[in-house]
Amino acid sequence: VLDLKNMDKIIEINAKDLTVTVEPGVVTKDLQDEVARLRLFYPPEPGSAEFSTIGGNVAECTGGMTGMKYGVTRNYVLALEIVLPDGSIINTGRKTLRSVAGYDLTRFFVGSEGTLGVFTRITLKLLPLPEKIGTITSYFKNIDDALNTTDSILIKSHFLPRSLEFVDKTGIDAVRGFTKEEIPEGVEALLLIDVDGNEKSVVNDISKIEVLCKENKALKTLVAKRMMKERYYGRLEGLFPRPSLGLLQ
Repeated sequence: VLDLKNMDKIIEINAKDLTVTVEPGVVTKDLQDEVARLRLFYPPEPGSAEFSTIGGNVAECTGGMTGMKYGVTRNYVLALEIVLPDGSIINTGRKTLRSVAGYDLTRFFVGSEGTLGVFTRITLKLLPLPEKIGTITSYFKNIDDALNTTDSILIKSHFLPRSLEFVDKTGIDAVRGFTKEEIPEGVEALLLIDVDGNEKSVVNDISKIEVLCKENKALKTLVAKRMMKERYYGRLEGLFPRPSLGLLQ
């Protein structure tokens, strides 16, 4: 077993070039928090972000809830320093957002699960931090209504939310005792939807998505009254927007 947890330095954040170079033991959420101070954003958001490391994310090519809009880890890896099985060290890619010449060895190594070498230095692409995040929870009597809503949002109305999560009855029953929000009786499915952007666009998107939920027979729709820069619902305790929930009539 090779433990790289002590290789946990954020080597360089280049806000001008929108890149960050790290060692493989940097925890995902620590990186996200650090770049957010500079109003920058590292999009891949695995459910294990609070303890998973960047090296592990690159080895597995993790995605997470934001993958639908922002893609997966592979879309953000620009360059790698790799120790090969024979002990030799190679460098792939470039610390630039555009690098099109030659073989793309960087993408070849991403997702290799440690079978091709050990990552010792990783350069990632960053994005500007979205100004606002809005969160919606919508409850449905049956799965078909929830899936039809998803179709209306993504296909018919061409919305691309930051994330869109589907939870079935088994998942809902598992969290009934953990959430402070009363879940209506007869709920068989729910959707958790995040949208991001500037304040005006987030307000507009939330309003339109709320209408689509109602058109598809949503029993109840909750929207966080305060738009947030972070997601405030968790997997067990949350599953629903935590602060200042308001029921839209």
